[in-house]
Amino acid sequence: MEPPNVLDADFHFAFWLYDLSGGLVNLLFAALFAIGVWLTSGMFAYVLMIFAIIGIFFSFTNLIPLQIGGIPNDGLNARNCKTNPQTRRAMWIQLKYAALLTQGVTPRNMPEEWTQNIGEITDGILGFLPCLHYNRLMDHQSGEDARAYLQHVLDNPGKMADLHQNELRGELLFHELINENRAEIVESMYTPELQANMKLLKTHLSLLRLQYAYTLLYSKDGQKAKKIRETFDKTCKTTPFAGDIDNERYWMQMVNFAANPH
Repeated sequence: MEPPNVLDADFHFAFWLYDLSGGLVNLLFAALFAIGVWLTSGMFAYVLMIFAIIGIFFSFTNLIPLQIGGIPNDGLNARNCKTNPQTRRAMWIQLKYAALLTQGVTPRNMPEEWTQNIGEITDGILGFLPCLHYNRLMDHQSGEDARAYLQHVLDNPGKMADLHQNELRGELLFHELINENRAEIVESMYTPELQANMKLLKTHLSLLRLQYAYTLLYSKDGQKAKKIRETFDKTCKTTPFAGDIDNERYWMQMVNFAANPH
């Protein structure tokens, strides 16, 4: 999945392979199932027909440019990449960032120019860049700067995908928990949308860190927090993004320090 090195300023690379391959594979399998319906009969043909219909449905919902549940689908991402070189650049950065994380490179050691002059967020792919900049600040252990940046982004989200906005809202809640930990603020930030996002990304180290902070510092449930910590430690051993581990361990220590400052 690592993208090729791009030499031109407009980031021309085969972005459509990344965006459309899933939908096209679904369509291919739907066609194979349809052929199976033609070649067979009875209950087996009926089952293949159901699979073909499901494949066609998922292909269309993936390939037709749409925003579903606040998240742009692959077809919309492909269209945005085709028309906007800045979006192509952001997609290239996102793919390269993921590849480097799997190789153990930390966010603070990523090229700084990737997140300079981000500008207006006009689509979901561009909305990844503020997340990357925030990760760099956190990896530099610049908690106050990271918190201020979060607030700035969430006050001016543009067309950032709901998934990324909820991710940043969760991080803002994390900073509240390890600092002031005001009950009325925590309750107002711990929204149903944020809780749903936490369930969706429950295996991510950052979400486990947030759950740990909420449980230990706000709910004050030591036993449950211990189980979350154990899950966090196990996930560190299996996560493909090795470059995140040291940063996440540092902020887990900050949660423990907030719980026992003396």
